[in-house]
Order: sequence, then structure tokens, then C-alpha cells
Amino acid sequence: MKRLCLNLLASACGIGLSGMSAVTLASEVYPARPVQVIVPLTAGSVIDLLARALTDAMAKANPQANFIVLNREGASGVIGTSLIARAKADGYTLGFGGDSTVSVQPHVVKDIAYSIESFEFICQVVDAPLMFVVGPNSPYRTLEELVEAARKLPKPLAYGTTGHASTPHLLGESVARESGVKFVHIPFRSVADMNTQTINGSVDFTITLPNILTLGRGVRALAVSADEPMVSLPAIPPLKALGWQKSAFSTIHLLYAPRGLPTEALRWLRSACADAVGSSIFHSMTVRTHTVPRHNDGESLQAWMRQAHQSHGERVRRIEMQGELSGR
Repeated sequence: MKRLCLNLLASACGIGLSGMSAVTLASEVYPARPVQVIVPLTAGSVIDLLARALTDAMAKANPQANFIVLNREGASGVIGTSLIARAKADGYTLGFGGDSTVSVQPHVVKDIAYSIESFEFICQVVDAPLMFVVGPNSPYRTLEELVEAARKLPKPLAYGTTGHASTPHLLGESVARESGVKFVHIPFRSVADMNTQTINGSVDFTITLPNILTLGRGVRALAVSADEPMVSLPAIPPLKALGWQKSAFSTIHLLYAPRGLPTEALRWLRSACADAVGSSIFHSMTVRTHTVPRHNDGESLQAWMRQAHQSHGERVRRIEMQGELSGR
């Protein structure tokens, strides 16, 4: 009898503990553990700096949140973006980056491991205009001068970007096609290396984010890919005003995740992201990087990404961009 009672008690305790475990799991409030945010570019890049400022702001406003930023660069962002696409859609692995890894590269890279349907787009945080930039010893003072030189010189001008099938690469080839000239594209894995080669004149020009101007050392911007001048840099002419109508497209930076996030996690992330974009922490970083804070989420962001994917696909086909990353 005593043994039977002990067995019954143990059984009851087991059921109780099991039940408590189930209740605990069912009532787990997101985020209940650290959230890793994969940045598919190098530490110190604009995207990396913005990711860290955004997650810092999200964490400070939400004491239960803990974010870990991981840099997984390589293959123009395809390596890190592939990791995000393959991650479990539970809200604990996110991605942060420019739209081009999703909107451009699936049109270019052979056997890429993801598509636009692989992701849940949580929130846009900035507009990220691109600039045509030359080093201090460049003879070109305007984009028109640079293009005119490209028409006359026997050897094509070379330009640098942060990678093949990136938005800067697409912009360079689009301007070349619209101008009737040819440029040679030089992709750089390291932003620091690209900046150095721009300053010393190893490339004739670079297409990159405006923060390169903070380096000083005589770096000059010739044009910005925007419909109108930037508030922070009003003297730099927009491509559209200079006559490049087909090449004046915009880029954004955004927080995203594998498709299929739980509703509660998606709701929490979108709310926290909206608050963070309006924070002083994040605003200070946008000033430092010459990006423009811009919050967008939900159906509006989904529609923007789909439109970018479609229009960039048309540009890729028009300029016949080759899939140089295939097999890497």
C-alpha cells in the first residue's frame, strides 16, 4: 500500500509538472530569449551601424528584449541573407540590410537559395540614397563631365561598389546604359578598402552611400540617386534633375525575417521598430550616416518590396547583367 501511494504521488507530480511546463511554454511572452540579427555586410558599414543603433533603441525601450547583431558578410550579402531565409521562423533570427539582396540578386545569381517569397518584411527604417563619388585628384567635377570622358576615352572608366548585384552596381550599369557608355565594375568585399581605393584614385569613381563624405580627404560627390536634393546635402544634384530618368531609383534599409513569423512576434517587432525609428538613438545615427529616417511597415512595405523586385528585374534584363556570383 505504501509503495502504491508513492507511485500515485509520483505520477500526480509528473502530470502536474508536465502541465505546468505546457502552460509555461504556451504563455511565453515574446521575446523570451535573445534575438539574433544577421547583417550580411561587414562590421562598421553603414548597414551595420544602423542595425546596432536600431536594436539598441528597441532594447532600451523594452527591458525584456535582448538583441545580438551578427555580421555574416560575403557574396554581396547573399551568404548572410541565405542564412536568414533558412532560419526557423520563430522571431529569434532576423535580418537587417538593404533591399538589394532580396530585390536584385534573385534576378542575377544562379541557384540562389531564396526568393522574395522567403521573407517577412517587418519595417523600413531609412531611405538610403546612393551617390556617385570621386577622389580628391579626380579631374571630374560633374557627372556630365565623367560621362563625356567615358564616351571619348579609349579605356572604360572603372567604378567601385560593395558587391556584384548590389543596388549600387545596378545603378552604375543603368546610368551607363542610359548614357550610351560602358563602365568597368570593381566589386569590393570591404567598405574600408573601397573607400581607400576611391581616395587614392585606383577606381575612377565609386557608387556608395553618402557617409563616405564624412571621411573628408577631398572626396567629392557628383550626383545623388534621388528625385530631389537631400536636406542634409542640398548642393548635390539629383540624377533625375540631371536628366537620368530611368536610373533615379531609391533604396531602403529594413528589418526582415523568415516568412511565417508568429503573429504576436510580428506585432511586437513592428511596434518596437516604429518606436525605435523615432528615438534619439536612431536619429543620431541617421545624421551620422547621412541616411533619411523613414518608417514603413505592413502592407505598404510589402507592396514597396514587390514593386522594387519587379522594377529591378526589368532593369537587370535591360542591361543584361550577368550572374557572376554563381557557384561561389
